[in-house]
Amino acid sequence: MPEGLGGIVLAPGAEVEPEFFHEPFTGTDSWILGEIQTVLSESGRYYAVAYVPNGQTGKLWVAPGRQEVFGLADIFSLPTIINQVREFHEVPAAGIPCFLPLLAIMFLSWGGLRLVKIKRNRIPRCR
Repeated sequence: MPEGLGGIVLAPGAEVEPEFFHEPFTGTDSWILGEIQTVLSESGRYYAVAYVPNGQTGKLWVAPGRQEVFGLADIFSLPTIINQVREFHEVPAAGIPCFLPLLAIMFLSWGGLRLVKIKRNRIPRCR
């Protein structure tokens, strides 16, 4: 790392055993090469640079943060995101998007809850 940038190098241990990771929504496989946690000393803009120090070629992706959080708008962009992830991993496009069964279950569950609520409101009350 060049001098004077004020950066620090965070690296996993020298003997890292890759952990296999299958991502079910995209149908892609990866290896987790390490996890690094650090506390930032102050608020501000930070940059992360990821690289393989020995110069080995390949693809590398980084997942910053503690957990994934999705909103309603994200559900509508899932087809595009899944295709981009599969393209990055050089996996052919899926015939049937794997998120469709999940969306169907969510939709049917929501519809079922709505029916229960409607029926419950129509039950006459005894006095």
